[in-house]
Amino acid sequence: MAEKKDCYAIVTKRFQLRTAHVCWLKETQRIYNEILHFYYMLFLEKTELHGLGNQKLMRELECLSIVGRDKKPVEYPLPWKGVPLYFRRAAINTALAAGKSYLSREGQEQPTAAFSAGVTLYKGTYRELTSHSIEIKVYDGERWRWIRCRLSGNTIPEGARCLSPRLVFGERQVELHVPVQKNVPDGRTLKERMGNGMKICSVQFTNRDAIAVCCVVDGPGCLRAVRFLKGGKNYAHRCRKVLEKINISKKAVGEKRGKNDNKRYWRKLKQISNDEAHQISRQIIDFCVETGAGVILLPKYSKEFTKYVMAAVGNWSPLHLNYQIRSQLKYKAWQAGILILESEVHDIDRYCALCGGIVRKQGELFVCENGHRGNRRVNAAWNLGKRTAQSLSKHML
Repeated sequence: MAEKKDCYAIVTKRFQLRTAHVCWLKETQRIYNEILHFYYMLFLEKTELHGLGNQKLMRELECLSIVGRDKKPVEYPLPWKGVPLYFRRAAINTALAAGKSYLSREGQEQPTAAFSAGVTLYKGTYRELTSHSIEIKVYDGERWRWIRCRLSGNTIPEGARCLSPRLVFGERQVELHVPVQKNVPDGRTLKERMGNGMKICSVQFTNRDAIAVCCVVDGPGCLRAVRFLKGGKNYAHRCRKVLEKINISKKAVGEKRGKNDNKRYWRKLKQISNDEAHQISRQIIDFCVETGAGVILLPKYSKEFTKYVMAAVGNWSPLHLNYQIRSQLKYKAWQAGILILESEVHDIDRYCALCGGIVRKQGELFVCENGHRGNRRVNAAWNLGKRTAQSLSKHML
């Protein structure tokens, strides 16, 4: 077996932040965004700096705006006095990212007039970070001071390396997002995995109670394990109940009375979808770990399928949930040392995966011309995994 490479993933831990001085946090955010905008406009104005790397750019911008030890006047003095060094540098880095993004896009009319970004905390602006509390340097309107804030809703793994946290201001609460560096158990390439007989977990999405059907296939294409991940009926029922409330509300007060019409109902629908996608994606990862599958194979739908079938089933159907499941699988799989592949689904349900004979459908079952029968979703997933395994094996020769 090939030696496993040392790889890592960045996992963001989200905490609810509580303090009696929320107004100081908001004042700190205001100062942060004003400094961000100052350097954003300065960067766009100084076209001769656009080709420099971030470190040199930061140095040049500071030389243009900060009085050095020689006390010589600068061309663009920073309007705010006493701003902590690393607080300023965090704002500069965010400004550079926004400026480069603006320059990379064509056809824009005007640069951003104002920002409302969260506050990135560099060293020197926070300390004593644990799973339960953090100390943050904030601006109270007159001076900079340290305050202790309580954290809840998540944990930081023991011995984990924490990167720069970020204050995120929502409508109802303030959150602290802490990026944590986590080692990946298996960082081998696809070629190394297939060369060592790695198994493939092929996934088929349905619009029925089984939201996803997973089949584990080995190198020769033999079926090793099958699992149905159910919950589609319950998900559709929950969404239907919320949509009924939205329709009742529209009939009672009319439509398009404001941009916040039925906001809490639409938020509830989003929460239901996110939760279900999280549950299914986690079950797929757990199934792969359990069976030793190192690759997850997802179906790649054609434009016609996306245009007609997805439109027919609706935005709150089990089948439509596959978009969110895919999105969540992309980062969860790498954390578990699993790779994600996509493959065309052409004709995978027309032939028997066991013998290659032509099949005919009987509801959720299939019957092969040679007498084989079974669940047609399993047959399609098996065919997809089998074809991909065989195709990869040819390329490895």
